[in-house]
Amino acid sequence: MLTNTSHPEWLRDWRWPHGPDVAPKPPNLVISQLPGQAEGYAFSLNDVPVYEAPSLYGLAYLLPSELLARVRYHRFDDGLPVALHFEPDAEDPWTGTMVATFERAVELADLPAFRIRFANEVRVPGAQGEAAPGA
Repeated sequence: MLTNTSHPEWLRDWRWPHGPDVAPKPPNLVISQLPGQAEGYAFSLNDVPVYEAPSLYGLAYLLPSELLARVRYHRFDDGLPVALHFEPDAEDPWTGTMVATFERAVELADLPAFRIRFANEVRVPGAQGEAAPGA
């Protein structure tokens, strides 16, 4: 999982090897598009799916798909997994905020997961007025 699959730059070079000064792709690495993947899927490296998701720039996460042993969502009194209510704006009765509440319990399997740091500086993309990498 990466914040932006255009970074690190060597990964971008492996996917789009155009230009005079690109990082060479390992000869046994196959980059492909697997059908039927979940939202956020970008591509696969040797049949290992790579996803984009909000996280810190400079870090990648390697998570086995079996890590999520169970995810349960709470059901509210009406039987739904989300409770919605409207909070009107005190100054304008025609506007307000829709508030959604949900609860979940996540059980993780006893499996290894890895955080890989690929940049000297780890930061929130777009923080302090910066453009997010690749934007």
